[in-house]
Formats: sequence, C-alpha cells, structure tokens
Amino acid sequence: MTRRMTRQPLIALATALLALTVHAPAAEAAATEGWYLYPNLVLSRTAPVGASGWHDIGNGATAIFQGDVSIATWNLSGAWPYSIKVKGQGNADAFDIQIGKINTTGAFKAAAPPIPLATGNGPQTIVTGSVQVSNFVIEEGERLALRIYNTPATKGGGNSVNLQVAVNDPASGVTAPSQMPTQPVPELPTLALATVGLVGLGLVAWRRR
Repeated sequence: MTRRMTRQPLIALATALLALTVHAPAAEAAATEGWYLYPNLVLSRTAPVGASGWHDIGNGATAIFQGDVSIATWNLSGAWPYSIKVKGQGNADAFDIQIGKINTTGAFKAAAPPIPLATGNGPQTIVTGSVQVSNFVIEEGERLALRIYNTPATKGGGNSVNLQVAVNDPASGVTAPSQMPTQPVPELPTLALATVGLVGLGLVAWRRR
C-alpha cells in the first residue's frame, strides 16, 4: 500500500514536468526579414551573392515569385517595404506588384491591392516604397508570394513589350514585418524540465519491478 501511494505523487510530478516542456513558449521572432527575387520565380530569404540577372515578363503577362519554403501559420500584418530593380523599353513603362500567398491548391491570394509603378526614363530603375498589410495570415503549408504584372502596352502608350526584373540582386525584394515562424528550439530550462520528468517516469518504472 505504501509503495503504491509513493508512486502516485512521482507519476503526477513527472507528468506535470513533461507537460510544462510541451507548453513552453517559443522564442520571439526578430523584427523584420528580407525576401529576395531569384531566377525560376523563386522568393528566398537567402541574401543574393554573385552576378545578378534579369527575368523577362512579357507584355500583359504576370510573374509570381514563390517562397522557397512552405510556412507554418504566419500573420503578414504590418508594413512591407519593397525595392524592385526593373528595366523597360520605353518612357515610364507601367507595371504593378502585389504581396500575397500561394495556397495549397497553387492559387495566388493577394494580401493587399496592387501597387501601380513605373520604370522611369532610364535604362534601369530601382522602385522603392511600402505597402500596408492587415488581417492576412499564411496558413500551414502555404507560401509567401510576390506577383508582378506587366501592364499591357496600348497604342501610343509607353509600356514596354517586355519588362525585365532583376533577380539575384539585393535591390530586388521585399521586407517582411516579422520573421517566418519556425519550430522553436528548446531552451536549457525546458530541456532540464524534460530530463527531470523522464528520470521520474523511469524511476517509477524501475520501482514497479
């Protein structure tokens, strides 16, 4: 009877310690995180190195750059600064960009209205600004996305037949208001609680022999 009464508090204590480790809070995310345009319509957190290149977007065509990793639940709300390096073939060639996500069916869903932009008068232009996103969440398995639309050229208009967007270039990308969520790494106090809980359960099992 005494041994049975002794086991019950040990089991309760070990179970409680393990429960604390399961519900330990994740570390807070950093303030911002850059995402850059890469060839093959890739959007990546890896900072560009080496020679940059160009991605062609035809007249009236759309390019959707997708995050190179699927994401756990992520709230996109906040200010998203952008910098897009472009090259057109005319005066003030028009295009627009739109931040959003690719859902699990492969469809693009916008987080905010399109931002109308233009290439300017020179051979290359770096267009900068910021877009405010609110009440928009990327669910598990979805991907961050940036849509760029080359507005169709009209008769007598200045739009280019082909719009070129710089890739693998630090001047082409967006900055998220927070880091993409990742699985939390257990901290030392959490690991200590887990160890004590497992030792307690092991002791109970040993005493039952």
